[in-house]
Amino acid sequence: MGLLAFAGAEDGLSEVNCSGTVVQSADYIRSGSYSFRLPPDNNKTNSISLPFSQQSTFYFQFAVRNVSNSTGFDYALCAWKKGATILGSIYHMMNGAGLNVYAGDKATLLGSIGTPVSTTSWMLVEVKVVIADSGSITVRINGTEYEFTGDTKPGADTTCDNISLFQCGNQASGSYYTYFEDIVVLDTTGGVLDSWPGGLRCFRLAPTAPGNYSQWTPSSAVENWTCVDEMPPDDTDYVKSNTTGHKDSYQMADCPTAVKDIKAVVSRFWGQGGGQIKRLLRIGGSDYLSTAFDFPQVGKVDSPAYVSPVSPYDPFTVEEVTGLESGMERQ
Repeated sequence: MGLLAFAGAEDGLSEVNCSGTVVQSADYIRSGSYSFRLPPDNNKTNSISLPFSQQSTFYFQFAVRNVSNSTGFDYALCAWKKGATILGSIYHMMNGAGLNVYAGDKATLLGSIGTPVSTTSWMLVEVKVVIADSGSITVRINGTEYEFTGDTKPGADTTCDNISLFQCGNQASGSYYTYFEDIVVLDTTGGVLDSWPGGLRCFRLAPTAPGNYSQWTPSSAVENWTCVDEMPPDDTDYVKSNTTGHKDSYQMADCPTAVKDIKAVVSRFWGQGGGQIKRLLRIGGSDYLSTAFDFPQVGKVDSPAYVSPVSPYDPFTVEEVTGLESGMERQ
């Protein structure tokens, strides 16, 4: 499978599960236009979580920037969990002393890293987790690797199905925010995106013009593409269809000039109404359809559906994405 989950804040808070007060922010940006901002508060009160299919061995990454490391408390930076049960965690230690890696929720110390979360630039954190009685947790901080071994299965759970990221600054001041970007989770299979993420960046390409197909009905007297180009998405305007085989496609923005390599293109759909659709990509005048998938019966823009890349465009090239049309076909 490879890519299990991702979030870059480009589509707003609905990309993740939020606890406490989290906002989409343009204060500090690593890629795209936004990041997630978590305000100071009690430990673990403010958090974002990203679910994925159950895994016993997996990789994940996130970029983090903290406004201040001046704190007299140990703060959870991240945790990997089965449901609500924390199987492992990394804590940012008091007064910027560095990071501690634990099995469980700060239960069994597996090792320490003398690098605090940066206050002046984005810090890339990559983690490989092997859940086992004799398992391992390997952490890369800006590419420098630290490996810790031991019992990484603190209870009966043998798999993980979500990660959480927490505010890790000074709770005494309202201006000491923590920012997260480019959250990616990978498994170990598939031959693509099955190892270290290596600092992947998440970009959103929005519709910019009509595509080859305009068969869905817009909610107002405008062109179809203008109903689906908001960032973050909202449901004040939309396109709809009840007719099997109807297609809608949109010309998309080009990749940012800094992009030199593309590891995956994922279509993300927001809406409601039930039934099924297929993801449609149009490249070089040819249509590439995914298998059909269910759309939410009840919901709105907080009920996204995702479709992963399909062969033969896995991964894509920059040239293929330039001029790409994206859309859907009603089933």
